[in-house]
Amino acid sequence: MCGFTKAIPVTLEGSAKDSGGWLSLETAQVYHDHFIKANLEGGVVLDFLRTEGGDALQMCMELSKESALALAQAIMDTIAQMPEEEGAHAHAAATA
Repeated sequence: MCGFTKAIPVTLEGSAKDSGGWLSLETAQVYHDHFIKANLEGGVVLDFLRTEGGDALQMCMELSKESALALAQAIMDTIAQMPEEEGAHAHAAATA
């Protein structure tokens, strides 16, 4: 029985780097499914999508439940350590 769950879309404001340079990211989707490549039964899948300029970019991450929880916790811990004004300043500079 497949354990696929409905993908949860997330609008992103950020960028990613590949061998060709920096690219903007627009959307991510998170869901549970059986893995294609990772040698695990299944877990959390993250798809990062960008359609800017007509070029579709997709990066897929297959993470065990434990790895996904550790990544989520590391992101939350990092955000908690950021000065409040830093996020606002970075956003204002990016939109200027």
